[in-house]
Amino acid sequence: MDSEHRRLVERLQDKNTSGDGSFRYVEGTLGGNHVILTQCGIGKVSAAVGASELIRRFSPDCIVSTGVAGGIDACLKVTDVVASQRLVYHDVWCGDGNEYGQVQGFPASYEGCSSLLKHALSLNEAGMESRIHSGLVCTGDQFITNRTELDTIKQRFPDGLAVDMESA
Repeated sequence: MDSEHRRLVERLQDKNTSGDGSFRYVEGTLGGNHVILTQCGIGKVSAAVGASELIRRFSPDCIVSTGVAGGIDACLKVTDVVASQRLVYHDVWCGDGNEYGQVQGFPASYEGCSSLLKHALSLNEAGMESRIHSGLVCTGDQFITNRTELDTIKQRFPDGLAVDMESA
């Protein structure tokens, strides 16, 4: 979303903008780190294409995907952050022999980066009002707009903390 992207760009120092075709990149420094920001759009395919282009063009050490997610656990408050310890697709069913959420021939879930997760959780010690939680993020190509959809996701993935459209 434009507002999310803009807030990160505003925090960069020594900015340089480039781009080719579908993606615009803003390079700069944030917290002493060289970072490259791009805005991919909505959905898993857009996120995958954006990540692929970022890797092809810049060969980053890591990719951090940020954005709005819906909290689906009572322990979360508005403005809390969920760092993904594990990711699943909530909108995939490939038939018998696969778990719900598993694309045939691929893992049923994807693990988050443990070193980045550890660093993110260490920020809780800073005493911020918002808390950082780690756990399961459920991703799918649909806006969750009613209780029935949410209940279905929670039934299939009871440990889910958040739902989004761009992870995994």
